[in-house]
Amino acid sequence: MDNLFLDKLIERISNEDRNALGELYDITSNNIFGYALSIVCNKSVAEDIMHDVYIQVFHNAKSYKAQGKAMAWMLRITRNISYNMLKRQKFESVIPYDEIDNTLLQNNTNNNELNELIDQIVLNELLIKLPTKERQIIILYLFVGMSQKEISKITRTPLPTVKWRYKNALKKLSAVISSNKKEEVNYEKF
Repeated sequence: MDNLFLDKLIERISNEDRNALGELYDITSNNIFGYALSIVCNKSVAEDIMHDVYIQVFHNAKSYKAQGKAMAWMLRITRNISYNMLKRQKFESVIPYDEIDNTLLQNNTNNNELNELIDQIVLNELLIKLPTKERQIIILYLFVGMSQKEISKITRTPLPTVKWRYKNALKKLSAVISSNKKEEVNYEKF
């Protein structure tokens, strides 16, 4: 991602060029969404945050000083909105169980959708067992596709710490999965 190109897009946005905002969205939305998701752990809330980020970018583009750090500026906006959202709503789950579409579960007409929903719930249960900083790194690295170096810059965390947290998170997830498998085996004996 070329930050100088992003600077030019933000300059165009400051002149109320809505096409430039669309281009910026196309280029950066995965990173913005992934970062918001890594903080709030709720897909629909992360989508709302992403929407709010682009509104703020549009309204604050004139105050942005082009220094080749457009992505960092946008991620800072994302972080601020995400933490404000957490303060207001205090989310604890990626996919709250009360949001599960009961008709999907009852009708069972589309097995792919049902399997995706079950996978999301299982993933949620695994991820919420991790500390926030480790969960952020896992989501940004595995699901958004950012490099550990990019994560280091975004989160303002030294690269060795990012690498350590990633490895530590994987060990924790592996331990949880292993303990769940043992419980299933014990349960099947009865």
